Formats: sequence, structure tokens, C-alpha cells
Amino acid sequence: MDAQENVEIAKQELKNAIEQFKKESEETITANEKNIAAFKVKIADENAENKAIFEKKLSELEQKNQELKEKLVDYKEDGNEQWITFKAEFNHDINELGKAFSDLTVNNVN
Repeated sequence: MDAQENVEIAKQELKNAIEQFKKESEETITANEKNIAAFKVKIADENAENKAIFEKKLSELEQKNQELKEKLVDYKEDGNEQWITFKAEFNHDINELGKAFSDLTVNNVN
């Protein structure tokens, strides 16, 4: 195996890793959308003040989720180092979003 073959294999492995990451991330984003929709139904019977607070927070979470979705779609392969940076930042952002949603639902009515 020569150097050119090694480079091609590495490129294909990177492409496969990116595709797998995107697929898993899209599943997480879709799950977030479903959780947000379910939570909206759950808070429908809240008093006006609490409902307004929850709706505002949910709106912020929806916006962040949409931004992550767009960021994922817009990502273009740009080498291994850029991929590592993108993946780390994206994972951090999606984990923070998950934590914020979890904190909101834990503090919600039973």
C-alpha cells in the first residue's frame, strides 16, 4: 500500500465518521423536537404566569435546537483538524441544550 492509498483510505474513514456523526446528531435533534412538543402539551394546563415562563424557555431551546440543525447541515468537510474542532464544539452545544431541557423539565410540575 502506497502513500496515496493511505491518504484515500484516511479520507474515506473521515467521511464515514462524519456521516455517522451527522446521522446520530440528526436523531438527537429530532428527539429534542419531539420532547419540546411533548412538554408544550404537558404545560398547557399551567397557570398563565408559569405557562408564559415555560413557553419562553421552550422557545429559546427550540431556537438553539434549530441553530444546531442548521450548523450540522452547513458543515462542509474541511480536513481532520477542523472536523475534530467542529465535533467537539457541536457535542458541547448539544449536551448543553440537553442539560437545559432536562433542567427545565425537572423543575416543572409533576
